[in-house]
Amino acid sequence: ADPDRFQTIPSHEEAERFAIRAARRFPALEDATLQSGYAGIYDVSADWQPIIGPMPGIEGLYGALGFSGHGFKLCPVVGELVADMVLGRETPAIDRDLFRADRFARGDLAPSRYAYNIIG
Repeated sequence: ADPDRFQTIPSHEEAERFAIRAARRFPALEDATLQSGYAGIYDVSADWQPIIGPMPGIEGLYGALGFSGHGFKLCPVVGELVADMVLGRETPAIDRDLFRADRFARGDLAPSRYAYNIIG
């Protein structure tokens, strides 16, 4: 998606698809009327897992990205994790390798055992 040019309202087809799925999950919504909607860019990594740690090829640059909306609730522990990385401290309870930026180049994605979906 082009971040400078994307649809800010759902298409008729998208609205219909989500309405059908919402009514399937919540039968009381079957006769509901759509009042409005919005659309945006859902910024997640290719495997839907965050990228946390040093950025390849840029000495001293650390990142914490690719969370989309759920990064806000994780920020306390992610802040501690990045601080530990920068300061060279160990984090035995967290497997840092799962979140490395170079996992995509290695072909070692970290898919979740849970299926993610907005509605459905």
